[in-house]
Amino acid sequence: MWLWRKSQHRAAMIVSSNYESPFQIIPALKFAGLIVLIKIFSTLAVSYQEVFIHFSWLEDLKNFPIYLISLLSGLVDVDAITQDMAEKSAIGVQALASLTSTTAIIIALVTNTTVKIVLAKKF
Repeated sequence: MWLWRKSQHRAAMIVSSNYESPFQIIPALKFAGLIVLIKIFSTLAVSYQEVFIHFSWLEDLKNFPIYLISLLSGLVDVDAITQDMAEKSAIGVQALASLTSTTAIIIALVTNTTVKIVLAKKF
């Protein structure tokens, strides 16, 4: 009984020492930086989409840069690309087709889910 209580106390000390404060600024700044980078790259991808339209042999690849940014964003997080694609699919300066934005979000979701499955199986 004494050994069992001692092991429970030691396990509780180990678990409680691993917690971090949820009010840290560094993770929030990293996430904000990720959102800004994704917005910059997706804006560039939409701009290059117009270049693909001018070349008839590249017109089929006009959404490829957007899908590539979506894939890379999905490796880390889905929120940033979802927010950006939702903004770009609305009527605005850089209007994007709803099907293109939806496909980009789905690519990011599938990529992110795959990464999480791989990490869960690894650890």
